[in-house]
Amino acid sequence: MIGIVSELRKNSTINDLCTHNGVCAWFLEKAFKELNVNVTRINQAELMSFEFPSSEYMIIVSAGVFARIIHSPNFVQSIKEKTRVLSSYLCSDIVNFDNFDLVFTQVKPRKDGAYYAGWGADPEHCYPNQRDLIVFLDSYIPDKQASKAIYDIYWEILRKLNVKVMHPTKTYNDKRLPWPQYQSLLRRCKFFLQTQYGDDGGLNMWEAAASGSLLVSPYYIHSERTFAGLEHRVWSTQKDLIRILNETTNPHEISERASVNTWEKVAKRVLDELEKW
Repeated sequence: MIGIVSELRKNSTINDLCTHNGVCAWFLEKAFKELNVNVTRINQAELMSFEFPSSEYMIIVSAGVFARIIHSPNFVQSIKEKTRVLSSYLCSDIVNFDNFDLVFTQVKPRKDGAYYAGWGADPEHCYPNQRDLIVFLDSYIPDKQASKAIYDIYWEILRKLNVKVMHPTKTYNDKRLPWPQYQSLLRRCKFFLQTQYGDDGGLNMWEAAASGSLLVSPYYIHSERTFAGLEHRVWSTQKDLIRILNETTNPHEISERASVNTWEKVAKRVLDELEKW
């Protein structure tokens, strides 16, 4: 039995997904079930109140719970009374692994002690459907001036080129569209313009690539760890950006390249490590 701890409630549906961790928990659970693994959904509030079912393995997919586990040995002890192996599945490696038996990361870890699991894109929703030149402009982080500066450069160039733009959420403080609706926009776009720092934006970019979008990144926030295996372009000047947005893309080839990673592969990597315990 695997228990997955996240923001998802027992009655949550795919239309309730609107955060990074919620999406990851949903599709990790789905992949385990397709592999005939006995899995149960545990809401983070249940864990905090210690009202959750026992499970042999527990996977934390919740930043809030993750932080509390790092800083509270007593909280960890109460959890371990109901699980044999305590693990986590989050974006990147962390500072302190001590309170976890296993740490799984969505990008390749920078140090020993964490296991790479990766992330995927659901083929039922993430597939090419491009007909016109449409660009997807990702949200910016309002408390990072450089992120806003990138966003402003994108808008300047997009207006100059007079192309259609999808930008459903202006900042990461805004509530994201329900996941299926978000994907319906992504798969219409030929380009996906990165604005987010760090590894957290990787899931969006993997889904965009699986939907056939060419990923576009400014050189000063570009991370090879996040883009590994995905078709993308890096720009350093506005002239570079204009040249890239005038490229002829092949959405089906971009999507095929991204399809090498799947949620089933993620689940198998996690399961292989859990079963060693």
